[in-house]
Order: sequence, then C-alpha cells, then structure tokens
Amino acid sequence: MKNLVKKFLVAIFAISTLFSVNSFADDIELWKKSTLNQILQRGELRVGMEPGYMP
Repeated sequence: MKNLVKKFLVAIFAISTLFSVNSFADDIELWKKSTLNQILQRGELRVGMEPGYMP
C-alpha cells in the first residue's frame, strides 16, 4: 500500500512539473512587459506624469 501511495505521489509531482514549465515561460514574457521591469530598466520612478488622470 505504501508503495502505491509513493508511486501515485511521484506521478502527480511529475505531471504538475510538466504543466508548470509553460507557466514559467509565460511569466518571463509577462515580466518583460511589466511596469515594474520598465521602472527598473529606466532607473527612476515617475510619479504624476499622466495629465489625463484626475486625482
């Protein structure tokens, strides 16, 4: 019984790892487009630069 449980857990782990690889690739593309990444690349945080925004 313990052997069956171990095999089941290993199978679930392997399947979840296979499906999570795509999400890591998507996260990298999302990070490249993110506002936080743009701030880090510029080296400055711009505050209040949008004239169309009404406070």
